Amino acid sequence: PIHWSPACNTALPELVGARADGSLPGEGGSPVRTNVIWYSERGDRLVAMQRAATICGLAHLDHTTHLCVHPVVGTWLGLRAVVVIDAPADSLVPSREPLPPPPVGITSQEQEAAAVALERALQHAPRGPSAKAAPLPDDTEPWRYWLALRETVELGRKEYQYSDVQSWYHYTKSPAALEKALEDLAGQ
Repeated sequence: PIHWSPACNTALPELVGARADGSLPGEGGSPVRTNVIWYSERGDRLVAMQRAATICGLAHLDHTTHLCVHPVVGTWLGLRAVVVIDAPADSLVPSREPLPPPPVGITSQEQEAAAVALERALQHAPRGPSAKAAPLPDDTEPWRYWLALRETVELGRKEYQYSDVQSWYHYTKSPAALEKALEDLAGQ
């Protein structure tokens, strides 16, 4: 059997950091410094990933559903890191107007369904160290309520929705989910 290791948590950040650092030519051909900030970092380097995705034109943050929606994959995108580039913007990208939000249509029915799903997810999420969440049905894990929120938007769901194991890992970061994914791959 294939086993997950804590070293797996550092492999992707190291690879992305190595690729991003020095990969852009700066003034006079010297490399531009970059800084990769991961969604999982804690402390004084927090980044609002949804807002970053909106500002750079990657996705639209729908303020009624609190979901980031990409014009092709819908809600099925993972916002994992922001690469900060230490250079004037006009040296990297030709001057242009700020990017408009992607054309994403969330129907009023999807917004209503999302409001209900968000309320359910919040009911089952503890708030604070001593808080108790609402009781769950025996067969429901709390992360499934957050998944249900994402599933309220139809755009991209058929083609891009995460598998059950991917969703399990996305919402829980459980090593058991990674082990299950590796077992599934080894069995193919």
